Amino acid sequence: MLNKKGFTLIELLTVVGLIITLSLIGLGFWSPLIRKNQGQALVDQIKMTVDYARQQALNRGHPVYLTPLNNTVDWSTGIQLSELNYRTNQLELLYQWQWDSKQWTVNWHGLNSAEKITLSNNPLTAISNGRFNLINKVTKESISLVLNRLGRVRIS
Repeated sequence: MLNKKGFTLIELLTVVGLIITLSLIGLGFWSPLIRKNQGQALVDQIKMTVDYARQQALNRGHPVYLTPLNNTVDWSTGIQLSELNYRTNQLELLYQWQWDSKQWTVNWHGLNSAEKITLSNNPLTAISNGRFNLINKVTKESISLVLNRLGRVRIS
């Protein structure tokens, strides 16, 4: 008498086929959520960066500056926080943020400058106000973040 233990090849192939089918269906629903989450994470990072810079200006008692990394006009790789050294008249790096969001392009369109944002130590004085434009390279989705003269960021 033959002792039958285990599954037949047809049963195993059927289960593997069902798992692959369900995985592919789930992947179709999961991809847009990942893209949306990447955009929201980038928005949150920019908000946090501006908030931190505003607090540093107040704590240090003099203006600080946000500029794109590597002294370019491309804000997509990250932002650096600097202060002016009055002896050398050069910006000195305080902190930098890098983000690894290859699907998003980040542009800054400021009132006075496209390559730097000035955050004042006096809450009553105006700072550089303008708009961050985040554009998804794949879906062409666009998110605008408005920075007002008090240093507050909101999505428009």
